[in-house]
Amino acid sequence: MTNARHHERILELQCDRALEGLSADDSAEMLALLQDARVRNHDAFDLCAAALDLALSPACEEMPASVRARCAAALDAACALEASAAPPVLASIGPARPTAAPRASNVRWLGFAAAAIALASACVWATILWQRSTDPRTRSPREVAMELQRQGVAPIALDHTEDPLATQASAEILWDPTSQQGCLLVHGLERNDPTKTQYQLWIFDKTRDERFPVDGGVFDVADNGEAVVPIRPPVPVRDASLFAVTVEPPGGSVVSDRRIVLVGKRG
Repeated sequence: MTNARHHERILELQCDRALEGLSADDSAEMLALLQDARVRNHDAFDLCAAALDLALSPACEEMPASVRARCAAALDAACALEASAAPPVLASIGPARPTAAPRASNVRWLGFAAAAIALASACVWATILWQRSTDPRTRSPREVAMELQRQGVAPIALDHTEDPLATQASAEILWDPTSQQGCLLVHGLERNDPTKTQYQLWIFDKTRDERFPVDGGVFDVADNGEAVVPIRPPVPVRDASLFAVTVEPPGGSVVSDRRIVLVGKRG
């Protein structure tokens, strides 16, 4: 089953579960489809169906016009968001429920339930997208660099050494000590063969022994001499004073021989 069809089938089963319940076979199918999913279940479909059934019950008071208008505006915005960007939301499955004939209220308000489910799906997916966009672990290096530049983080220039791999090279470091994230932007460095050597960034912390700088990450350089490297140190860097790029064996080193190709001081 293709990924798109996989999502479509899960969405179909979610709607069926919310409106009518699932048979044991359908529940087993949904469980199999979701076994690799990583999005936690918020029961959004079931909660929306229950809320609509309650809200639209004849025993309930009519929704105030102002509230109805706000709901309609939110629904329009959510549907536009889902149509333009959001793939179907994957949710985990709960216990199987016996198949039952839909009640008259469910049939009557099926259109409203479908719209509400679309709204819930869009809201959950928008939350996931927002979390991903603000989590540096899920953003590309260029996105991290652009965000740091928007925050006013000043670049730190790295100069080349006399090493033949770096005669035309330069680089800038964007480093934010508060968030402990940064980005290295390399220009003009010689392309490396990853099976033989790799470049490695080192961060010298004033509060640590200078013989043991913090590993800033291993990276490769493309044919054009460019590289954009995220900096995610494995330990906190309390007072970065100097950055250096060295040539190391594949996979990097724990203790470098310090063949330095780029180096720059902070402040």
